[in-house]
Amino acid sequence: MYNILIVDDEKLHRKGLYSLLEEICPSDMVWEASDGIEALEILEHISCEIVISDIRMTKMDGIELLKEIRGKNKDIFFVLLSGYAQFNYAREALRLQACAYLLKPVDRQELNETINDVKKKIIKHRNEERKAADQEERLKETVPAYVDRILNQFVQDPKFSAGDQLVSLLPLKQQGYLFLIKADSASEDGHYFEKAGREIGHMIKKFFDPVSSLTFELHSAYHTLATFVVDEELPNMNKLEELSGIIEKKGFSNIFIAVSELKDNLFLQRCSAYEEAIEALDFSFYETKNLFFHENTKVSTITDPEELNNNDFFAAVQNRQIKKARELFESMLRHASQEEKTAPVILKKRTVFLFYQLLKKLGPLIEKDQREKLYERDQALIQTESFQQLLKEGQQLIFIIANCISHQKSADGFIKGCKEYLETHYMDEISLESVAALFHFNPSYFSTLFKNLFGISFSAFLCNIRIDKAEELLINTDKKIKEVAASTGYRDPNYFIRSFKKKHGLTPDEFRKRRTYEKEVSREVTRKT
Repeated sequence: MYNILIVDDEKLHRKGLYSLLEEICPSDMVWEASDGIEALEILEHISCEIVISDIRMTKMDGIELLKEIRGKNKDIFFVLLSGYAQFNYAREALRLQACAYLLKPVDRQELNETINDVKKKIIKHRNEERKAADQEERLKETVPAYVDRILNQFVQDPKFSAGDQLVSLLPLKQQGYLFLIKADSASEDGHYFEKAGREIGHMIKKFFDPVSSLTFELHSAYHTLATFVVDEELPNMNKLEELSGIIEKKGFSNIFIAVSELKDNLFLQRCSAYEEAIEALDFSFYETKNLFFHENTKVSTITDPEELNNNDFFAAVQNRQIKKARELFESMLRHASQEEKTAPVILKKRTVFLFYQLLKKLGPLIEKDQREKLYERDQALIQTESFQQLLKEGQQLIFIIANCISHQKSADGFIKGCKEYLETHYMDEISLESVAALFHFNPSYFSTLFKNLFGISFSAFLCNIRIDKAEELLINTDKKIKEVAASTGYRDPNYFIRSFKKKHGLTPDEFRKRRTYEKEVSREVTRKT
């Protein structure tokens, strides 16, 4: 629907035009004004797309009205009417960008064609405006992305030629430092960090004001922002803790901040500042601290512990003493971390070498094709992002290697190995398919074999283990129900409650209260006797 305003001081002509437009444009809203002044009053309240105005009027003629409207709103399409075919009027109308000039009396067909033509121009104009707005929006999105790309090249390439262009964004040729922020987002939107990162950049700028800063997304690290800060001293721990709290309120968790050393000329020393911050951030691998200063970690980054080596560990794996092997591996790994002072990359490489030695020693006991597949798992160790993940990956590999040793598919070996695996990994995301793969079975055959040997299905067996472990936690700890669920492999607390009630006829909370009451009664009886 369009709003069309008729402006004419001759009532007869105005009403006649009104009637024509009602017939021609039944879905449009038609308004009328007796002169230019009244027309301006209407336009103050009604957004009209088309104005059809007579040129000669007493209080304000059509040309003056057109000038007034053009000064306020260039999106209104103007059609001028006149009883005279005067060139001067037509020329002025064209100069003021009137879209049509009609002579009175107005012909119905000509008016219809003119209105349709004006509507096409309006549609075209709107499309052009929308396109321009879209281009402007894309440009706004593209410019930050371009700046991010330039800044990423700037910090990683000492010979980067376009660095002088960045001085206009931040006066980098003075003292300062670079710090990194790594954080996890709860949002499932893959672009959330990119969007929120810009907002966090503005927050950081405001946080450090009046000190100058510039934040950009780091492409070489997942969910990581880098910030240049021009200052004569490094920030203290309290300031960074406060910044971490602000970011956490934006919906982020597992926030780690790593700071380079202070540089005399941040422009010339930006690459070393970047490398120092990256090295410091690597220590977030241990997940026990969230703030790292390179000056406190630089000695540790060159620490090179001796290769992990333990004959007792090798023997435990060879004899398929999985529990003992796992405990020895954890002890060796923690010792090699040197109280979390060992650079994570070194620790991971030493772990890879440990398993290389293990496979070399046990090679004759493992089938060749299986041995080759095990050698390929070193990448899984290298790609771990935390100490706990490295520990878990290594313990998983111990189990796989132990069960690849000859005769591991005998019934006794299968029962022992499978039972031990489920009892030590019940808290992980386990499926019949994943366990079947560990023992090198087809899932369908594994399911049948499992039920024949254990007397119940795989899922029922796993459920029993998890519920038994949950009972222990409910009785012996104060953990919340959802924490107990997570600790026993249930990602959905409601499903855990249903499974628990199915076995015991009580919800976990009811079970805990009953056992607590029974304990109190037992203690009271004991006390009295």
